[in-house]
Amino acid sequence: MVFSLRPFNLTDTTLACNNIPIPIVEKAEYLGITLDRKLLWKHHIDDLLANTGPALNILPMLSSIKWGSDPVILPLFYRTFILAKLDYGSTLCGSAASNHLKKIECFQNECLRLIM
Repeated sequence: MVFSLRPFNLTDTTLACNNIPIPIVEKAEYLGITLDRKLLWKHHIDDLLANTGPALNILPMLSSIKWGSDPVILPLFYRTFILAKLDYGSTLCGSAASNHLKKIECFQNECLRLIM
């Protein structure tokens, strides 16, 4: 993978390691962080929200008034299953466009509304 904001053509270039060709890809995942060719972080943020979405769906069940869990459990659940995933690699995603970061902010606001 080559990182560049400029358009380029690598169809005539072949990269190899031990005579095994290395494929040219648009995005790759490394240590749970999705890197795209232009480092826009859109794919990573979309994957992140897709992976933490099921935990968000559990929060309304846990916060139910009639049979919900103890109020102390809700912030603990949020910190353990949602915030931990959002914080991992957040220093790298800080350079993302504001519209991509706004998606994470809206997701966090929705989570916090449910636990408060």
